Formats: sequence, structure tokens, C-alpha cells
Amino acid sequence: MKQIMNMKRLSIKLLIAFLAIAIIPLFATLLFFYYSAEKGFQQLADKDQDETNDAVDAYMSTVADDLLRLTEQYASKGQFVNSFSKNDREKLLKQSLGDFKRLKQEQHVDVFEFGRVDGKVFLRDHNPEKYNDDKSDKPAIQTALSGDTIAGFEFGNSGLAIRAFAPIYQGNKIIGTLQTGIDESFISNLQKSMPNVELNFYDDAGKVMISSDSSKIGESFKKAEIIRKVSEGKKASDNTRSSLQSYLPLKDPTGTQVIGMIGIKKDISTIAATEQKLMKISLAAIAILLVLVTFTAIRMSRSISKPVRKVAKFMKTIAEGDLRSSLERTDRKDEIGTLFNTAILLRDNLQQVVCLIAEASEQVQEKSEEMLQSGSEMLNGSNQTAAAMIEATEAADIQANTISKMSLDLINVHERTEKASTNGLEIAAASQNLLSLTEKGNVMMEESISQMDKADSLVKESMEQVEKLNGQTQEIGRLVSMIQKISEQTRLLALNATIEATRAGEKGKGFAVVAAEVGKLSDQASSSTSEITEIAAAIQANASKAVDSLARSCSEVSEGKLQVHHTGTTYNSIRSSAHDILSEITELSEHLEIMREDSLGMKQASEQIATVAEEQASGAESVSASCLHSNQAVHDAAENAERLASLASDLQDRIAAFKR
Repeated sequence: MKQIMNMKRLSIKLLIAFLAIAIIPLFATLLFFYYSAEKGFQQLADKDQDETNDAVDAYMSTVADDLLRLTEQYASKGQFVNSFSKNDREKLLKQSLGDFKRLKQEQHVDVFEFGRVDGKVFLRDHNPEKYNDDKSDKPAIQTALSGDTIAGFEFGNSGLAIRAFAPIYQGNKIIGTLQTGIDESFISNLQKSMPNVELNFYDDAGKVMISSDSSKIGESFKKAEIIRKVSEGKKASDNTRSSLQSYLPLKDPTGTQVIGMIGIKKDISTIAATEQKLMKISLAAIAILLVLVTFTAIRMSRSISKPVRKVAKFMKTIAEGDLRSSLERTDRKDEIGTLFNTAILLRDNLQQVVCLIAEASEQVQEKSEEMLQSGSEMLNGSNQTAAAMIEATEAADIQANTISKMSLDLINVHERTEKASTNGLEIAAASQNLLSLTEKGNVMMEESISQMDKADSLVKESMEQVEKLNGQTQEIGRLVSMIQKISEQTRLLALNATIEATRAGEKGKGFAVVAAEVGKLSDQASSSTSEITEIAAAIQANASKAVDSLARSCSEVSEGKLQVHHTGTTYNSIRSSAHDILSEITELSEHLEIMREDSLGMKQASEQIATVAEEQASGAESVSASCLHSNQAVHDAAENAERLASLASDLQDRIAAFKR
């Protein structure tokens, strides 16, 4: 079976399978039929043999029984008993001789013998001159003298004969015996009743004594096993294809001793010839059926293997990438027709799938190139934004340091003004020093005014940069939304490609791997765009906070600028009035009190400005860090877009291998 399955041609496999399916039951049927016929013939032969044996046995028994009844009848005949009891041989001979002659003519009785109780012969009707010979040693005589009637077979000088023995009673006393016998003429009658049966009578040594075939008389039987079995009183048989041979035991009248056997041979050559003829007819029928089965098997195997080879060739062409091959449709409604139509449908679906994937790969490549270009632009913008934020951070740090220094100076002014107020009486003595200090204060005030102008300009510039950053982050959000849509389309295309590759089975495994990689890249791009969206949202939130903070800082700086300008005007007034301070010492004390109050407000304003400047610097650093993180995310998105473009190009190369 394994060798058959390893054959290359399907038609040979199917032919062998069909032949095996047909021939094996055929031979099994033949064997069963032959076995049944053989068994039927054997049963018929056995039955016929049994019937023949029974018929022979019944015939022999009937003849013996008839003779026995005849013997009993004459043994009890009154005149015979009377003459026998008186030992009147002459009278008995006259009385019985007529009956003996009649029985001989009618019944073929050839022995009619009276014997005395001592076993000696009293009278022989068949041979009156011979008598007084002793037969007391014969078991049959002794059995009859004991009161039993018996009949059986006996080989004598004249051949095989049937003997019957009956006691002769006078009253209740046995006074002798009557023995009768039939010669072997009964065998002729038996043979006439069975013309198709050969009868052979053997003695106890196996020698043929009587036979239907006279040429066999005197032959010896060679099969000792059958002789031994029959001598034990059992039946035996020795059958051949052309004959049935049975061997029945021949027993003496007492039934205790086997004196020979009957060979019954029946010719069954007609049955054997009929059996052979039946076998020949069966073989001829099998040969005809075998030819028909072979022809049918060849037709069936070709009707299956030929379309299967066409479909296999068609599928091989498709597997090699040529989707232009054609296959004729069939009107068959069986599995072969289904296979044809399914193969054609597979080719059509595969053509559609390949076209769709080719279009999708082109779109993916175009979108990936656009993403790559957008990513490059976003990366450049992000780099510029990061650089600007770094500069804004540095400027905010400088602004914070300057404001801190100004705050310290204002604190010193307040302390000096308060000291001047409390020591107003000493101002006159130190007026010259006041004038010098006023000049220095004027210089410092001018510097403060200059610093406040710079701080105001920086705060406005920072607010403009943050607003630009907010706009750029919104642009980033728009681009990320576009990338997210492209990623979703790519994932859907990859999912469709995976489904179609699964339908293609073994042939679509390579395509399924590519589709899986495209799906993974789409998921990565989607994840990256999600991160970029979150970062952009954080940047927008921080930028909005920075704008609000810078707006407040700008307002405070503007107020501080006004205060500083006002302070400068005051210092100018002080400087112009320093020459008159000596004469106006009283008024100076009042003015010093006013200055103390103003310096207290300036101190508070400077502290607020320092706090705003520190918050502005911290916000600038956060925005700078967010810009750096956004820059890295944009860089990763650009790399993913470049990788997606490479995979799309590879997918197009694979799709190009299909001939559509």
C-alpha cells in the first residue's frame, strides 16, 4: 500500500484502487461461491452416501428379518414339531421338502436344516443324505437353543449367505433348532435396485468374495486402517473427487462378530464434472467482469486524474506568480467541478487582492514620502523652536538677574531714604554728600531705566516667541492628525492583506509576513503619533500658560518701567534741587518722607518684578525642555516614516513579481 501511495501518477493510483475495490470483493465472492458450492456438493455427496449406505443396510436387514420371520413360522409349524419330536426323519422330510422347494423357488432359500438340542444335524432338506454332523460349537446354534431367534450373515462354501436360526418348541420345551438360509442371489437383487452403485463383499481378511465387477473377485483390500476400523464394528469411508466409497461391517447372526465388510462405491463423476463446469463458468464470468471492471476503472481514473492534473498545472502557474493563466470552466456538478470553479475563483480573487495591495502599497509609499517630508519640515521647525527657546531661556535668566540686582538697589535706596528721613536734621550737614549721591543715583536710575526697557523688550519678544511656538504646536497637531489617519489606513490595508494572504494559504505566507510588518509599523506610527499628540498638547498647554505669564510679566514690567521713569524724573528733580537743599531743609524733610513712602512702593514692585522674572525663566526652561522632547518625537516619526517608505517599496517589488 505504501508503494502504491508513493507512485507519482494519480491515474495509476486510482486505477489500482478501483481494481482493488472491485477485484477483492469479486474474488471473495468467487471463493465464497466456490466454498459454498463445494460444501453443497460435499453435503449432497455425503447425504447421497448416507442414503446409499442406509439403503444397503436397510435392504440387508429387511432380507434378514424376512428370513427370520419365515424361520420362526416354520419352526412353530405343528406337523414339523410333531415329526421332529418323534425323530421321524422320513416323515419330516416328506412334510418339509415341499415347502422347501417352494421357498427355494420363491424366496431363494437354499438351506432348510433341523438340528437337535445336542447341536447335531437332524435333517437337511437341501441335502437329505447328509445329517448327524455336529454344529454345537456354532454360537448361532447355541443362541437359538437358548431360546432366541437370530439372523445374520455367513460365508460358506457357496459364498455369502443370510442365515436365520429359531428354536423349536414342544410346549415350553426347546427340542431343537431350525436353520434357514438364502444364497447370494439377494445380492443380485440389491445390485439391480442400485445400478449406479458398485457392491463388493469382503471377508474378514479383506479379500473380495462377491462383487458387481466380476474382475475384482479375489482381489485383496490394501487399506489396513479401514479393515481395522470396520473389524471394530464401525463404518468407514474413502471418498475421492469422482467416487464415494463406504465400508459397512458384516456381522454373524449373533451380531457379536464381524465376519467381513460390504464395500459400497458410487460414481459421482457427474457431480464432479458439474462442479468443474461451474468453476469454469465462474472463472469465465470473473474474466469478463474483470475486463469490464478494468475498463470502467480506467475510464473513472482518467475522468478524475485528467481534470486534477489540469487544476494542479493551473495552480502551479498561479503559485509561480502568473495570474494570467486560464482554466476552462466545467459543467460537472461533482467535487471535480467544484474544484475547477474554486480554482478559477481563487485566481480571480487573488488578482483583485494583488491589485488592491499594489494600489495600497503605492499609496502607502506616497503617504510615507509625504510623512517623511513633513517630518523633516517639522524637525527643522522644532530645531528652530528649540534654539529660540534656548535663547529665550538665556534672556529670561539675564532678565531675572538684572531685576534681582535692581531690586537690591531699590532696597538700598529705601534704606537710605528712610535713613535720610530719620536723620533729616543731619541732611544739612551732609548736603554736599547728598548732591554727590544724587548724581550717582541719577546714573543708576538711568541704568535702571535702560534695564527696564530691555526687560520690557525681552518680555514682549518672549511672548511673541511663545505665541509662535503655540502656533507651531498647533501645526504639529494637524500633521500628527494626518499621520494618525494614514497610520489607520495603513493598518486597515495590512489587515486586509493579512486576510487575503490567509485565504491564499501556503502561497501567501511571504505576503502575510510583509503585511504583518506593515501592520506593526502602522501600530508603531500610531503609537508615536499618539505620543506626539500628547507632547504637542502639553506644549500647547505650557505655551498658553507661558503666554499668560508673559502677558502678566509684560504688564508688570510696563508698570515698573513707568515707575522707574517716574523715579528718574524725581532724581532729576532732586539733582536740580540739590543746590537749593540747604535753604529748603524743612521742605527737604517732608520730601524725604514722601520719598520713603515711594521707595517702599518701589521695593514692593521690585520684589514682584523679581518673582515674575523667576517664573518667566522657569517657564522658558520648561518650554525649552518640551521643545527638545517634541524635537526627539518628530525625529522618531521621521525615522518611522522613512522605514514605512522602505517597506512600501519592498511590498511593491513583491507585488511586481505577480503577472496580472
